Amino acid sequence: MTETSLPPRTQQSLASWPQRSERGLQTTACLPFKHRLPRQKPSLTERKQKQRLLAQEERAEAARQELDWQSSQARKSVLQTEEQDKIEDDPNAGDDDDLEEVHHRNTRKRLRGGGGGGGGGEGGEGEDSDGALEAQIRAELNAEVGILKAHYAKKLKSNIAGPTFEASTPTVLHSKLPLARSSTLISRSPATPILPRSLPAMTPIPSTPTHTSHHHSSKPRMLDQTPVTRAVVKTANCIFRVYVATDNGFPTEDEIAAHTRASFKRACKDLKQNDILTRFEADAAYAATEAKIVAARPSQIRGELKSKVQSAVAGHFGLHGLSKAMLEVKIAALLHEHAYVFQNPDKRQGFFRHPIFTEIFGAQWLRKRGEATGEYAAAFNPVPLPTLALIATAIECALRDYVKGFKETRRGFNEFSGDSYRGSYESHLLTLRRQEKKHPQLILKLRRDIFQAAYNGDVEETEENNDYLGDFDLEADMDQ
Repeated sequence: MTETSLPPRTQQSLASWPQRSERGLQTTACLPFKHRLPRQKPSLTERKQKQRLLAQEERAEAARQELDWQSSQARKSVLQTEEQDKIEDDPNAGDDDDLEEVHHRNTRKRLRGGGGGGGGGEGGEGEDSDGALEAQIRAELNAEVGILKAHYAKKLKSNIAGPTFEASTPTVLHSKLPLARSSTLISRSPATPILPRSLPAMTPIPSTPTHTSHHHSSKPRMLDQTPVTRAVVKTANCIFRVYVATDNGFPTEDEIAAHTRASFKRACKDLKQNDILTRFEADAAYAATEAKIVAARPSQIRGELKSKVQSAVAGHFGLHGLSKAMLEVKIAALLHEHAYVFQNPDKRQGFFRHPIFTEIFGAQWLRKRGEATGEYAAAFNPVPLPTLALIATAIECALRDYVKGFKETRRGFNEFSGDSYRGSYESHLLTLRRQEKKHPQLILKLRRDIFQAAYNGDVEETEENNDYLGDFDLEADMDQ
């Protein structure tokens, strides 16, 4: 395509291109978009200055609008006041007539009155009289208009200057709410003046309980003891708990009193608290208080053991889902000749091999920093025979909650106390010791196996805990 065949507009643009090149392309509008220089953003100072100018303009515009509004309101109020005054002077004036219409109406009346009076004379004299009268009326109107303008200006100036305030007398406002009840004040006799509270006297370092408690019970508490005594009592509690678990699960009152004092003395020796030991032996009241705290350990450990067995007995012996009659039969069969101590109660096989023994021993003495994991661990490995007898007695107590065909939950029913279960405990312990004499290696293996299984957390599955899938092939099911 030749240059002559191009459109005229294109030829003109091409002809002017060298001139624009010589000017150095001072503008970038003709360049492609990607070659254009980026727009420079205003700096922070410029933006803040622009914002301040805009704010000043807005405030000035608002002030100007406010001034215009006040002026218009002042003019309206003046016009309304003058119009009302005129209407009161002239009852015949309409509500919609303003001051100028009133003046024009008065002027027309005067003109009509002058023209009528001079109509009887000659034409020249009538015209002269009409002109003089019109001039007089115009002069009077101009005077009235000047007076009105001065009055308007004075009114406008007073309104624009701002409102005026007058002093007024204060008024008392009475509340409609009912009167508040007056509080009863405690009168003080002038003969007994209030003296300033004196500072307490300095007391020596206490060796007795210093915690002042609002607890009115005669039962002593650990919270009321000094830190040193509290540490000794905690150690004595642990020693007494080990004795109950590994030696005598149901001690008598005399045995409790004797072992309480022995546990406290041993704790003092272990912690090397000779002063506490001396006071315990010399101060009868102090010894009675600390002994009463330690003496509560047998009932405490039996309560913990029964709670754990109650949670496990239904699952281990398949008591869920049975009718009342079937449950009564099941419980009677388990309690008959202590069948519950066997791994298979129906066939009486697996003497003390039921998995509930392993579970309860681990939960009570191995979990949560139990006594079998600390300083006294050697006393529980292998599991002592009194410990097995105590667990078996707790199982019997939990099973007897179902003797009526349902679980009895009344408070005070079937308490795990010495009066109710000391005989059963002694029966289990006697049986175990007889078997130990006959088969010492088998009983020793039984005690070691229970400890090792509980320590490792190996609990055999029972019928209640078996896998409900059975021989179901999960792999084949997932491939489908």
